[in-house]
Amino acid sequence: MTVHEERDVVIVGGGPAGLAAARRLAAAGLRVTVLDEQPELGGQYFRRPAPEVARVWGEHRPEGRRLVEAVRAAGVECRTGHLVWGVDDDGRTLLVSDPAEHPVRLRGRYVIVATGAYERPFPFPGWQLPGVTTPGFAQHLAAADHTPIGERVLLAGSGPFLLPVACSLLALGVQVAGIAEAGHPYRP
Repeated sequence: MTVHEERDVVIVGGGPAGLAAARRLAAAGLRVTVLDEQPELGGQYFRRPAPEVARVWGEHRPEGRRLVEAVRAAGVECRTGHLVWGVDDDGRTLLVSDPAEHPVRLRGRYVIVATGAYERPFPFPGWQLPGVTTPGFAQHLAAADHTPIGERVLLAGSGPFLLPVACSLLALGVQVAGIAEAGHPYRP
């Protein structure tokens, strides 16, 4: 396994949080490396649309492109296509696969894990039927691809993520019949 030089900070995750942290830390004079499994930085929120979609609809969330540019301009080492699959016993050496799937050890004085949110679907009766999808997939289609999941939808799930999904769908002209919150967000 190749051991790369030690960095001041290694950030796992090239989405909004990881990029914002990288920009600030680099501005403070630290040597920063960002690792992300995807081929491009930005995470789910700032994911770039397919070229065909971008030609028709334009740039999706241009603030994401500007953030990535600022991070690169600050001198942050950005390694896309790098999968972090473990941490050594010292707690600061990451076990990583590079794009060619070669194992790499990357050590940081500090490690920040900014892997973002993930969707945890919960099966329910009818969840596999046509027309039923997760809020995350609905958001991806609506925001990044400008593709509505239907003409009229009911959003169900738990957490504040349902609200931006509803906004993305409304922006495409989808009628949002309602939002069903499974949790109890306002209970003390």
